[in-house]
Amino acid sequence: MMSMESKLTKLRELMRGSNSALLPKGVTSLSAYVVPSEDAHQSEYTADQHKRRQFISGFTGSAGTAVVTPDKALLWTDGRYFLQAERELDSAHWQLMKIGNATTPTIQRWMSDNCERNSCVGIDHTLISQDSWVKWSDELERKQVQLVGVKQNLVDMVWDSSDEKRPGSAEGSPVYVYPVKYSGESWESKVKRVKAQMESEKAQLLVVSELDEIAWLFNLRGADIDFNPVFFAYAIISANHIPSLFIDQSKLTPDVKKHLAGVEIKPYEAVFGSLEELVADCVEKKTNVWMGPQVSRALAVKITEKDKNLLLIKNTPTKQLKAVKNECELDWMRSVHVKDGVALCEYLKLLQDRVSSTNSSSSAETETGDQLTEISGAAILDGLRAEQEGFIGLSFPTISGCGPNGAVIHYQANPQTDRKLCPGDLYLVDSGGQYWGGTTDVTRTVSLLPSSASSPPPKQVECYTLVLKGHIALAQMVIPEGTLGFKIDSAARSALWKVGLDYLHGTGHGVGACLNVHEGPQSISWRTNPQEEGIKENVILSNEPGYYESGEFGIRIESLIVFKKHVTKYTTQGKQFLKPETITYVPLDRKLIDKNLLSEDEVKWIDDYHQLCWDKLSPLMEKLGKTELIEWLKEQTAPL
Repeated sequence: MMSMESKLTKLRELMRGSNSALLPKGVTSLSAYVVPSEDAHQSEYTADQHKRRQFISGFTGSAGTAVVTPDKALLWTDGRYFLQAERELDSAHWQLMKIGNATTPTIQRWMSDNCERNSCVGIDHTLISQDSWVKWSDELERKQVQLVGVKQNLVDMVWDSSDEKRPGSAEGSPVYVYPVKYSGESWESKVKRVKAQMESEKAQLLVVSELDEIAWLFNLRGADIDFNPVFFAYAIISANHIPSLFIDQSKLTPDVKKHLAGVEIKPYEAVFGSLEELVADCVEKKTNVWMGPQVSRALAVKITEKDKNLLLIKNTPTKQLKAVKNECELDWMRSVHVKDGVALCEYLKLLQDRVSSTNSSSSAETETGDQLTEISGAAILDGLRAEQEGFIGLSFPTISGCGPNGAVIHYQANPQTDRKLCPGDLYLVDSGGQYWGGTTDVTRTVSLLPSSASSPPPKQVECYTLVLKGHIALAQMVIPEGTLGFKIDSAARSALWKVGLDYLHGTGHGVGACLNVHEGPQSISWRTNPQEEGIKENVILSNEPGYYESGEFGIRIESLIVFKKHVTKYTTQGKQFLKPETITYVPLDRKLIDKNLLSEDEVKWIDDYHQLCWDKLSPLMEKLGKTELIEWLKEQTAPL
């Protein structure tokens, strides 16, 4: 395997212009090279062949950006990954830059301060959004540093020349139809609604580059990226012509081709040439070309080099419409959460049974005598989900963290870190599935307490109860429609803040309907986001406050909520108010709840929620003949 030193040495040779044909005209060398995590569609999760940042740095987290200079290598990532990055980065070659710390500069600020004047910073411009390109360019140019697009990805060249075989592409992975019985609306109707919004913005063209938006628009799903039922494609919607879909046609079955009657199908790579041709008409008519903020610089430059005034950058209508679920989608989302809840309850019961049969000095054992670990436990849960009707796959890799590993916010167990599930530890499991009809994402934290013990340690109980108070506060919140998520984030943190605790991640993210487990434009976070839009009726968000004590334990409680219209006692200037409906049905760990820290209203919410779990789950458990699981659920959902 190619050493870290060899990878960086080879990359730096290319940066020095060892193959000058790769660099833009007039550029002889690069003072820095930027390696993003994203692919050409700004995907959060990427296919194996696009994990360039992981290859060059060794860091496997899903979020982060690497910058390599002639004498330094730095990785920027956020609080979800600090502990993971510290474990995975080779400190002899890499420096961790913690986003959010007061002393950590932004990437562009660091480069403008550390790169020589009149030098060039290189990046593959298919991998950076137009929005980021403009921001970075403006700041770098103030220090007379130029951001340039490199003709071929330099990390790809290092990878292809190494002895680490680069994974092949997902070419040929079939696309399949997502029926209207699940989507609730035909693709023709969606295109009509999209065109109506285009007309209001005087946009003749809409370029759709984010994969989940394309899948949603055309009622299609695929398997090009693990955990996300999407496929590599671009789409162009024209006000005056039929839609164009740019895709590898080998992925299209006869059924899909029939489904897409009325759509012009073109090769994936043809999007750049087609866009260039179509823009000419927009220039003549002075009409807008609409692209999302995440569109790549490589696509946006096709407009700006003709007439930058024609480029309209704002959230696309596909992103806005996709986030607001119709009643058909909501019904299916509730339905799949029942099946998902049964699977997770079965796993939690299994954990309880195995731990209660052990003493405080041993680990939970499987029926064959093997010790249960983070990895084997996750495999059992994944298998239970796979047994559910309509299951397609996981919605993300299961996070199974015990004891101190639970404090790593996006922990991924591996053979080197795999910890036994020991009685007395806190165990955090964050998992979800993709089903026909919906996507799930749920986190529960449980105490692996043997039956011989009376209660978990007081610190664990206090912290869990404070996190639960934040979860309840958000679940009960009534807000005016259109409220931005950052305005309600503090509700989930207030109880923790009162004792000096906090967590280093957002409180909520959007969730797709049989699509990406993370979707925008709505979110709940302490950070403001220029692309964030106000919360609307029928938007689904996660509710996931937490607390993480490094080296000790991690706590997170996550359920999905859908905002529904709420009738208030009074009305103010005709405002419509919304209130969350929790659609995740998995009991909370009663052992970790301190009633003395809860108000009567909070206790009532817990009892009502547990009654909801019973009402939703017990009929399916009975139908499946799971008598012992019903008895377990009855105990877990009894009133506090």
